[in-house]
Amino acid sequence: MSREEEVKAIVVLIKSNKNNWKISHRAKNYSAAVTLGIDLDEILDEIYQKITWRNFVAGPMADNHHPRIPGDIWLFGMDIENTECYLKFQIKSGNIIFWISTHPAEHPLNYPFK
Repeated sequence: MSREEEVKAIVVLIKSNKNNWKISHRAKNYSAAVTLGIDLDEILDEIYQKITWRNFVAGPMADNHHPRIPGDIWLFGMDIENTECYLKFQIKSGNIIFWISTHPAEHPLNYPFK
C-alpha cells in the first residue's frame, strides 16, 4: 500500500466511525472553541465534513506519554473558521477516534499531499 493509499484509508476509517469520536477535555481545545467562536461539537462537525487525505501532516507515530497509551498518533491540519488548525488524533481499540488536539496551529503545518 502506498503512503497516499494508507492516508486515504485512515480518513475513511475515521469518517466511518464518527459515532465513536471522543475529544480530549484539554484546556487548549476549550480555548480553541472560544477563539474560533464555535463549540467543540461544531469543531468536530467541521472536521467530519471537510477532512480529506490532503489534510495529512504526519503519522502514524507512537504515543509519547509515559506510560505509553496504545494506538497510533496521526496529525492533520485544516482551516476551521478561516483559521489553520492542528488536529491530532489517536485510533484506539474498537476504532474509537480520540481527538487529542483540535486547536489553532501554533506553527505553520507542512502538508505533503497538497
